[in-house]
Amino acid sequence: MKKKILSCLMILVVLFTVFIPQSAFAESKESLRNVTFSNWIRTLGSQYPLLQAYGLVILKQPDLNVKNMSSLSNNQYIARNNVREWLDEYSSKLIYINENMNGLTQRVDYYYDRLYDLSEQIDSNEQAKNSFLSRYNRLQRVMDDVQYKMERTSMNLQAYHDLLEEDSNNFSKKADQAIASLNGGDGKATTIRSAIKANMEDIQNELVKILNNPDEVYDFSFKLGTEIYNTVKTGAETKTVDVASIEALGKTLMSSEDLDTKESYSTIRQKHKTVTSLMKQLSEIEHQATEVTITEDQLFGFSSMVERQITIFNYIVNEFTELNHIMGNLKEDIIEGNITPSEIKRQLRYYKDIMDEIDKQTGQFEEFTTSVKY
Repeated sequence: MKKKILSCLMILVVLFTVFIPQSAFAESKESLRNVTFSNWIRTLGSQYPLLQAYGLVILKQPDLNVKNMSSLSNNQYIARNNVREWLDEYSSKLIYINENMNGLTQRVDYYYDRLYDLSEQIDSNEQAKNSFLSRYNRLQRVMDDVQYKMERTSMNLQAYHDLLEEDSNNFSKKADQAIASLNGGDGKATTIRSAIKANMEDIQNELVKILNNPDEVYDFSFKLGTEIYNTVKTGAETKTVDVASIEALGKTLMSSEDLDTKESYSTIRQKHKTVTSLMKQLSEIEHQATEVTITEDQLFGFSSMVERQITIFNYIVNEFTELNHIMGNLKEDIIEGNITPSEIKRQLRYYKDIMDEIDKQTGQFEEFTTSVKY
């Protein structure tokens, strides 16, 4: 009889357990440890000078006047307007979001110690619990505001990118037609032009690789980013083909002790020599064709960098959204009493570590963006 009663009780326990509300935070709290902004905020800033430089290069391009190709001139005009729009509006949106994230970290610094102390009394003191939630709600309102601004900016950037990509493709089509009309149908100019584009794209990729090398000392990477910006800007002012001047960057690159950076430098130097030789050949065929090729390549470089910036920004938005969601679950568990004070403290420490990392990277972003001098 006792065994039957015990068995019935065990069955009831199992049945009632199914209907006991589970902690919303318990399902996702471990993921808070996995929230990481990697090096994305810093990377967003490190690419800022190079992207600004590409924009300035495009604005200083000579006007393209190919016979019977007025549509090419129209497409160049549209491209310049797209660049101005980025420089005047969208790049500043990224700076504004960075400032908002930095402001959030300062708010967290202000509230953290008091929240940590109050969390100890949440189970035993209703006033302490209310005081904790009042401060927590203020922080979450700031996070909600930052997330809203991020999402709005992401949508605006995507709309800009879609139009930029369409305009760039239209320019490329007109450039192909212009090259064909300038050089006839022997195919030589087209082959050289493709080789130039491939080599210049390789140079750009190596520059980005150096800027984002995690093994480099930060001060060196920052100095290099500044020199790359100045080199490209000088190239625009002198109207030279040498967008990634090895002469200007050589000493800085070779001073690095990192083997990957030295390997990238060697690749850039060789590609630079190849591009110079190819440009001379193409110039001999037709000077106007050379100008069209350079203009198209610079537009391609700008569009590619914009796309990369938007991709990285969306990584940041997604990670921040996940962080805000998890912190919302934490508040829900605190209100319902489904979490212990020790667990709250543990999650607050994770949260503080994340905010400290954001604070560091937003500072690095600011240093990169304020280094640009027009």
